Parts: sequence; structure tokens; C-alpha cells
Amino acid sequence: MSSTADVQSTVASFPYRAHACEVEIDIQTGQVFIARYIAVDDVGRAVNPMILDGQTHGAIAQGIGEALMEECSFDDAGPNLSVGFPRSIASNPSITSQTVSASGARTRQ
Repeated sequence: MSSTADVQSTVASFPYRAHACEVEIDIQTGQVFIARYIAVDDVGRAVNPMILDGQTHGAIAQGIGEALMEECSFDDAGPNLSVGFPRSIASNPSITSQTVSASGARTRQ
């Protein structure tokens, strides 16, 4: 048995989440160390719970990479001058994520 459906919604759907990042900064070098990252996401009913943590952690890693390791430089005319490889992060942060839905909550680290 199988089924297919298309859903067209007239209202926007927004996820609810809270993220907190604890950082330490070496004042001599400016090196940022992420001591701890905590995320709580209300996803409603998860379509595929097996990949939920991976997607959450992947999004966090991408955000950290964009915030700390990518440089965007522009000249006066506007073109992007950023080329080459981004800087590397000193260590992997501890990420704790909690997914909340109507059926309960679970935590993984």
C-alpha cells in the first residue's frame, strides 16, 4: 500500500527553537574556542526521526563555520573578493541538542 499527497498551505510554518553558545576567547590571539553549544528545537511531528539529530548538528556546524571561519571581503565596486580556503577550527565543540514534539522530548549529545 502506498499513497501520495500534495499539501498547499495558505499560512507560513515557522519552527520554534532556542540556541545558546558558550565561547572562550584568547585575548592574545583572538582565537575563539566553543566550550559548549546547546540547542532546543520544537519540530512538531518528525517525518524521519532517524535523521533529525544529524540534520540539527549539521546545521549547527554550518552556522559555526559561517560565523567563525568564512571571510567575506568586497571592494568599493561591490564584487566579492573572498577566495581560497577558510580558516580551521581548533577543536570540535560539545553539542547538546534536544528535540521537542507533542509526543515528548529526547536528548542526545
